[in-house]
Amino acid sequence: MTLRKILFLTIIFIFSSCEKKSDLVPLMSEFNESINFTALTPQNILFAVDSTLVLCDQIVDDLLAVGESERTFDNTLLKIDDLEATLMRPANPLYLMGSVHTDQDIRQAADSAVILLQQYNNNLKMNVDIYNALKVYSASSEAKSLTGWQKKFLDDQLRLYKRNGLDLSKSKRAQVKSLRNLLDQRAMQFYNNISSYSDTLFVNEDEIIGLPDNYKNERKTADGRYAIDLSYPSFLPFMKLSESSNSRRRLLEKYLNRAKNNNLPILRVILRERKKLANLLGYHSYAAYSFEENMAQTTEVVYEFENDLLAAIQTKIEKEMDLLLEFKTRKTRRPAKQIFQWEKYYYMDQLAKTRYKLDAEEVREYFEIGNVIDGLLNSMQDLFDLRFVQVEDAQVWHKDVLLYQAYDNETNDWIGSFYLDLFPRANKYSHAACFDVVEGKAYPTNYQKPIFALVCNFPKSSPEIPSLLTHDQVLTFFHEFGHGLHNLLTKSPILLYSGTRVEQDFVETPSQVYEEWVWEKAVLTKFALHYKTGKPIPDDLLKKMLAAKNMLSGINTAQQIYYGILALTLHDNYNPFGLEKTTEIVAKLQDAITPFPYMPDTHFEASFGHLMGYGAGYYGYLWSEVYTQDIFSVFKQNGIMDRKTAWKYRTAILEKGGTANAADLLFDFLGREPNNQAFIRSLGL
Repeated sequence: MTLRKILFLTIIFIFSSCEKKSDLVPLMSEFNESINFTALTPQNILFAVDSTLVLCDQIVDDLLAVGESERTFDNTLLKIDDLEATLMRPANPLYLMGSVHTDQDIRQAADSAVILLQQYNNNLKMNVDIYNALKVYSASSEAKSLTGWQKKFLDDQLRLYKRNGLDLSKSKRAQVKSLRNLLDQRAMQFYNNISSYSDTLFVNEDEIIGLPDNYKNERKTADGRYAIDLSYPSFLPFMKLSESSNSRRRLLEKYLNRAKNNNLPILRVILRERKKLANLLGYHSYAAYSFEENMAQTTEVVYEFENDLLAAIQTKIEKEMDLLLEFKTRKTRRPAKQIFQWEKYYYMDQLAKTRYKLDAEEVREYFEIGNVIDGLLNSMQDLFDLRFVQVEDAQVWHKDVLLYQAYDNETNDWIGSFYLDLFPRANKYSHAACFDVVEGKAYPTNYQKPIFALVCNFPKSSPEIPSLLTHDQVLTFFHEFGHGLHNLLTKSPILLYSGTRVEQDFVETPSQVYEEWVWEKAVLTKFALHYKTGKPIPDDLLKKMLAAKNMLSGINTAQQIYYGILALTLHDNYNPFGLEKTTEIVAKLQDAITPFPYMPDTHFEASFGHLMGYGAGYYGYLWSEVYTQDIFSVFKQNGIMDRKTAWKYRTAILEKGGTANAADLLFDFLGREPNNQAFIRSLGL
């Protein structure tokens, strides 16, 4: 008996002797049982990984033991999905823990574990024996008669193994495996360097003029100065409201240089290794390799999309810049010819206040976080006929984290759960994201219910004032919850098509759709209540918000185009082996695409986290927005809270996940081919 078999039997014996697997290790909890995050330790993380790899080895053995003539969809393709599910069982929550847990030892253990699991997964995707088993099955009469998602699954898996170099020589396959493992390690380092980075700007009383008293009180130090850190609740209000241009410049310089010392060399390595990988697999660039499986399919299509859109908004950008320059001229009493990066937030906010009489601080007073949570959950419950119930005394990783269970009202069935981790703290993921904890999958006896975690960084309540969100933060909240609903409502029979496992340039569409509800009076008046009086947001303030919505849509869209072309350029038309630095690309593209010149000695790319998970694919945000507006136009026509429309959207798109191509899902919902008319209207063009 091999050592691996002995370990496997030992694990089975230990598990069977426990009343609950979670008594031994939280990450190996029972089927459809919540994870006990309070019991997590570095030791049981290691045990979970070892146990998982042994279980995966057993699945591989079972898959490969099947005779050629006996291969079926169930004993071959479904085994591949079982492998993914077994690996993701600890990998998903560990990836989350590495981003949010308060204990450094647990974060480090989680990150190390994720790397091991990713490397194992890379090895699976490079396993020639599994690929050969797939090819044998693909030649069978059963395989040739497959239809629907099953045929798609077979085709996708065959293509995946080919894209991993399984048709290459043994030596080249080894290079591909080595490159993938290295890239996983470097991407994890890149992320961690951003989340663990901290810096603070200390300012005097005259440098914080313009900020409200509650902001100042929360940041006042013993020596009478004010500590402005780089978290969103600290950074953005200062950039918008501080009357000190010099202080805004210094804060922005710190913000744009986050993690630069560690991440600039890591990024160069990542870009080099990605290019090596793409070339090894027969593609001229990593972007070309990545886009092959997207809706866009080619880099040429993406460049055309971005450049055509940039051309379409140029006139609007010019008009918007004229307004900003006119305002700056009046403010400074000198002819203004340029708006600098550290000035844009300030003058954009000032323009909204003067032109539309819109004060962002006044708007915040209507978005107390408790009311926002209620509004978000209630609107989604009403729309999709769901019921969310908060779990008391939940076993979570921090006292501020909330856990909810979701039920289908029609059947009263529990369909999944979600966590809300909403406030900033040291060493926590610094942006907003939806993390998978458990992904949906059908098993012979039951369906694995999905669980997700919403991680945000909204301002915490203080003794003087409750947590109040900007309207942009409310949009972010709804956006990320949209990703969560995509996961929560999945009915995919396999994990590899569950929830958000769709084409990369479509994945943002369902999340962006929910942002639109935050502009609708019928929704806002139910939860946008003044934190002191309880009165709903008045019509005149809402009208100002709507009037200002597209005030600077040209400039804001140009910024998104810049991010998209930057990510694409770094992975397509840039030689990471040459002398040109990534920062030179940043400066060149920012000056060419946006109306705000590059700020010398800053290195935005060092904290551009989307370069890891999305690679070259940041364009997907704008690409998805085209479909977002087309989808929402149907809701606008039929009623934004129309359950019939919501049910069609749920069944045609959300429940399907990746079981069909995104283009087909869109056609099923729209009843026609999608177009960009609603998108163009949404920009005010």
